Amino acid sequence: MKNLMLTQIPKSSFIICRAMLLFALLVFFQSCKDPDITSEPTISQQTGNDPQLQALSNVLAGLTGAPVDKVVYDLNEKTFIIDGDIKVTRSSAEGYLNADKGSRVNQRQLLWTLKDEVVKDIKVHVTSSIYTPWYEAVVLAMKDWNAIPNTKVHFQQATNLDEADIRITAQYGFPNPDGSPNWVARQCLPNSDGTIGGGMEVNVYYNAESIMPLSKKRLAIAHELGHAIGLTHTDKFSGLLELQICDTPFMDSQSVMNSSVTNWKGFSKYDMKAVETMYPQHTWKYYPTQATDIAASSGNTQWLWTISKTPVNGGYAITRYNYVTHQFLPVPGGGLRIAVGPDGLAWIVNNIGQIYKGGSDAAWQKLPGSALDIAVGATGAAYIISTIPAPGGFAIKYWKNNQWNQMPGKGAVRIAVSSTGVAWAIDNANKILKSNGTSMDDTGALGRDIAAGGNGSVYAIGQTAVLGGYSVKKNENGCWVQLDGGGVAITAHGNGMGPAVIDNLGMVREY
Repeated sequence: MKNLMLTQIPKSSFIICRAMLLFALLVFFQSCKDPDITSEPTISQQTGNDPQLQALSNVLAGLTGAPVDKVVYDLNEKTFIIDGDIKVTRSSAEGYLNADKGSRVNQRQLLWTLKDEVVKDIKVHVTSSIYTPWYEAVVLAMKDWNAIPNTKVHFQQATNLDEADIRITAQYGFPNPDGSPNWVARQCLPNSDGTIGGGMEVNVYYNAESIMPLSKKRLAIAHELGHAIGLTHTDKFSGLLELQICDTPFMDSQSVMNSSVTNWKGFSKYDMKAVETMYPQHTWKYYPTQATDIAASSGNTQWLWTISKTPVNGGYAITRYNYVTHQFLPVPGGGLRIAVGPDGLAWIVNNIGQIYKGGSDAAWQKLPGSALDIAVGATGAAYIISTIPAPGGFAIKYWKNNQWNQMPGKGAVRIAVSSTGVAWAIDNANKILKSNGTSMDDTGALGRDIAAGGNGSVYAIGQTAVLGGYSVKKNENGCWVQLDGGGVAITAHGNGMGPAVIDNLGMVREY
């Protein structure tokens, strides 16, 4: 089988977790051909050891795992070529060098994925120099991608060159000196700002059906389009930032993101899982209110409470949503932070740190202590972020024997309690912490707010800027899967309905 020589792209929304299915999906920049097939000069030979170019080549070599002498700079196109087939523009390489790596959704995720407005409408233009067999392959491959369910990825053909995100052009790749076939297709990586990184080249050496049938051309184009949205090679592992997508196997022999060109047989189920994980499609329900904090009941009864934007004594007005009349009804009192127990009663922290329990038809009961945040789980377990300074923020306390008992070790600034009574927290460095039974452990993931729902589900507001605020993530079997949408505060229903968020405009949305 001929080697694919495709390019890979940066993805930042790749959510990964255990087995590395798509090493392709996982490699930050992997090439689609054997790394030793190249006859181009090294970057230093072409640039006279230009210090800036050498620094960029070192970065790309470190990210991809390729030897630095396999990173070649094309002075005319201002593009790096890695291992003969991965293309990275100089501006993209500079973006990779300068981008804030702390913006990753978690420590095992690729840095960049395409922005929502880009991935939902990727315009592809095929130049007139492309022979009919390649053109047909492009049309078929775009239809193949668009047919994958539950994902926002969508390609469409652009008749106007100026409107195109991906411009497919023809190049002739001569056979290698040893007589072996050269690259098949190459695609630029995405830019660090979430836009398409550039165009695609197809090798017209393979025009004839006798050299490469339409079925293989179709797979080659589908593979390259996969690179364009952030997938990497499934069957190769190299580089510092290769990640594995949750619920995908270590290897997938049926994946279109393997590095060899075979006949088209369709996407594997793990190809589809990977894309659905990276770019999930979901419609959020908007509610006619604005809020500063939000809390869903941790029990089976469906309740949704908010701290509004209306100033009152104690902070801001409290409301409760009636799922029958579809109205937010006022509740006496005021606060800054809110949680709701399995009995439907609210726990409130007001603007001077006082803690109250009650609301609705029950009178407010003042509890001892003072707090900055509060959480209640399905078992009735209650935790607070106290006002006592501790490493990571403020000491965490739990309610037992009618008093607040301090948990030793790390502190935090945000708190949640799972349906099994396990505490989760966010510290002042945005680290996600989890209770080990006696203290809090650093999970290695990052977030801005945390919530826990039914069936052990845990959600977080991540670090990646998206429409609506920051990424929404769900913890699945120890890894964080990014959901569609964004927000700045989050809660989760105890009945398993999923999360509800407040976005950066204060609007309340439910998943």
